Amino acid sequence: MSFYGDEPQTDATETRRKYTQSWGDKLEPYAYAKRNDIRAMDAAEENVWFYRDRCGTIRGPAHLQTLRQCWVGGVVDEHTMMWGNGLGDWIPARNIRGLIPLIRNPPTIFMSWIVRKFVDTDEKIRALRAQRFSEGLAKSDTLDAEGVSKWDKKRRAELKRQGKVLGSLTSRVIPRVTKSDVRVDFK
Repeated sequence: MSFYGDEPQTDATETRRKYTQSWGDKLEPYAYAKRNDIRAMDAAEENVWFYRDRCGTIRGPAHLQTLRQCWVGGVVDEHTMMWGNGLGDWIPARNIRGLIPLIRNPPTIFMSWIVRKFVDTDEKIRALRAQRFSEGLAKSDTLDAEGVSKWDKKRRAELKRQGKVLGSLTSRVIPRVTKSDVRVDFK
């Protein structure tokens, strides 16, 4: 008795034929709509999204067209924290299956190139930073790595003083608990 039935195996061709016949009725034909990547892109397209800007402020609800406009304007990129229906917490946009290809479609890529090339050129951005520095609206005309690390240390110390938890992906504020606040009664 063989794996494929009661008949003894004859040759390789016959065995292959019997094997494919035995599975032919169990396998359904390829269905385009059952592809997971297409279903994920459909879900991302119909969803309403919220995103955190560079200051951590929650923005939204935003539909896909709004996210495309934000992408062109430089507000949203792959590293922007996003949340939508079905997600447990805020995650980077690059980790949401199907979202980045929906945002970065050819018209969005073209518009981003036009804005970067003709509207927000590097020279224009440098001139604007220098102007803000001369008016006293900015502490420096350029942002170097040392300045960023000093700012980050200052911000972390300020958040510790206020009792906020740094690095939390949600907008919760948790008060700090000291030893004097904890009282344990054993009975």
